[in-house]
Amino acid sequence: MDECRREPFKTREGREITGPWQSHPKRMLRHKAMIQCARLAFGFAGIYDKDEAERIV
Repeated sequence: MDECRREPFKTREGREITGPWQSHPKRMLRHKAMIQCARLAFGFAGIYDKDEAERIV
């Protein structure tokens, strides 16, 4: 089996989630990891990317 099948991720209401997390999950995880590393290494506080800012509000 060369390819894994990934079921669509759904919210609690049953709606399918689309967007960059579904289309490019490896890139999104890498991006989030780089942000966390920069925060730890350089002491960034109170600086959020667009995705995080939407979840805070």
